[in-house]
Formats: sequence, C-alpha cells, structure tokens
Amino acid sequence: MIEQNRETKIEIKGIYCPFAIQVWQMTDLWGAIEHALSSTTSVTDTIFLLLETLSVEFNQRLASTFWSIWKHRNLRVWDNVTEVSTTVVE
Repeated sequence: MIEQNRETKIEIKGIYCPFAIQVWQMTDLWGAIEHALSSTTSVTDTIFLLLETLSVEFNQRLASTFWSIWKHRNLRVWDNVTEVSTTVVE
C-alpha cells in the first residue's frame, strides 16, 4: 500500500507512469521495483529497500534511471521535448 499524500503522488509518477515503466523494464529494474513496492508502505521505504538489497551496479543504475526519468519529465514540461524511452535509457 502506498501513502496517500501529495509528495508520494508526485514521486509515484516517476515509477508508475507507462513511460517510466517501459524505461524501468529496459534497465532490468522493474521486477525489483515491483517487489519492493509490494513490500513497503511508502515510496521512500521502497527506495531505501532497493538501495539495501540491490548490488552496487544496480544501485548506480537505479539512481541514474531516476535522474534520467526526471530529466525527461522536465524536458517535456518546460521545453515541450518528447524523448523515446531508449533515449532516456542511454
């Protein structure tokens, strides 16, 4: 179960929107993310669980993917630029 507050709703978009799911699947992290989401009660707890259980390589991939999704979101919102998921993963 996910907390129902404004901050969580904003954070969850970086995980659950169809575009983000496609990106997470391309990075081989989606299975771990789904498992962590089902095992925790907040996005913050989910992220910390992932950081505690994933290897260093996957933690680096997790962090860079979050950043890439956020960058994509900002490009779309502020500059009206739409990237394809493969560009975000690169």
